[in-house]
Amino acid sequence: SAALSLLTPSPNRVVGGTAPNQDCFVLTPSSLSPYEQDMYEFLGRLFAIAIWTRVPLDLHLPPLFWRTLVSQPPHSADLAEIDVFAHKALSALQGTPPPLPTPS
Repeated sequence: SAALSLLTPSPNRVVGGTAPNQDCFVLTPSSLSPYEQDMYEFLGRLFAIAIWTRVPLDLHLPPLFWRTLVSQPPHSADLAEIDVFAHKALSALQGTPPPLPTPS
């Protein structure tokens, strides 16, 4: 559905097991049509209204989303929070052992 094209389940949902944030959704990177841009703007306004009125939204987004929203720098472990396999592959390419995320 077009309404659901903005968010996609976290890749960790496929991994299963003990992967973190399996219940989270991530923004769909390929959503760039003008209609979808308008939908993202609406979603932003919905967030603003929820924050302003102190009414929590039952929307599970990973810590990386919230960290970037408040201008905190992302860390390599943030990738593992949403995609364990991508984090392992990137760490292997960089030649560094992947730090394991702490369960939240």
